Amino acid sequence: MYKRAFKLVKTEIRMLFPAYILTFAVTVLLGLFSITFLKELINTLAGYQNHFNGVSVDILFVFLSPCLSIVFLSSPYLSLKTLKEDPFGKRIALFRTMPVPIKILTKSRMLLMLITLLILSTTFYTTIVIGIRDIYHLVFTTQQLVSFLLFWFGFSLTIGGLNVYIESGTNGKMLYIFSFLYSLTIVSFIIVFNLNTKNSVVEKVAEWTQQYDWMPSVVMIIIGLLSYNIWGIILQKRLSKRDYL
Repeated sequence: MYKRAFKLVKTEIRMLFPAYILTFAVTVLLGLFSITFLKELINTLAGYQNHFNGVSVDILFVFLSPCLSIVFLSSPYLSLKTLKEDPFGKRIALFRTMPVPIKILTKSRMLLMLITLLILSTTFYTTIVIGIRDIYHLVFTTQQLVSFLLFWFGFSLTIGGLNVYIESGTNGKMLYIFSFLYSLTIVSFIIVFNLNTKNSVVEKVAEWTQQYDWMPSVVMIIIGLLSYNIWGIILQKRLSKRDYL
């Protein structure tokens, strides 16, 4: 079953290869952009400066890191007109005419998200680690740095499962509405959290990592894996009831 699902994923990756390359390049740029803010965070935690731009670093990690689970520079995400035409639903309909069983189709959707997340997260965080390699030891051990980054991988995995359901289980208009509401909710949360606590979310996670080592990342990875499987089950039920033909 997984072999057939993986074969379907490989076919889709070939179709999306130009978008993957462009997304990969922009992910590197986002990683480079993040280095400055993380250096400010490290210097603040180390006591070398009194303030850093908490909202900006939260935008990069809390708001944008879940985007690493999608090919965010593929055409549906670049054109509202294309998105409204429900390209993901049409793709599902095409696979159903082959025909591809619902269970395999569902696993391929989830597997594609997971592979995309692994590739883009590795790219993003490797870029960051290279940029802060000479300074991270001021507040983190190597193990703590890995734990800190794994926390955000788990967070992205948690949101990624939901995104797969919205993409393949609903339609283009719903994906647009979800994207708008997600953006509004997360950005509002970031601003309110920073104003009320005088800390950023990323700073708080860094402090948890310093205090508890692997525990925060292990908990978030478990939550991410549970989300991955739960949304997979929900998506399979949704696809089995929806007529794409």
